[in-house]
Amino acid sequence: MKANSDAKIPYISNEQLSKKNQYDIETLEYNASHLELRKLLQTQVLTPEFCITYILNSDKNGSCAEDDYLCDDTILVYQKHITQEQLMLARRQLNN
Repeated sequence: MKANSDAKIPYISNEQLSKKNQYDIETLEYNASHLELRKLLQTQVLTPEFCITYILNSDKNGSCAEDDYLCDDTILVYQKHITQEQLMLARRQLNN
């Protein structure tokens, strides 16, 4: 999780995600540890790097048991702008 050094990054809740509010990646990174990851996938426009780092690491992030079952295919269903190739590239870059 990113540090909130300037205290300007807002705390967001699952309820706020349900209201279809859109947040930037920095805000989502700061809040990822207490948000439902599936809800993030369903309501936000995410980057491949965010998905690899947060969505697919549900043991470190996520707030419900359902988050343990997320996979590449789930990401591709909800994040139509991301391709399988982009996920593979992000995974390679983050693992180096």
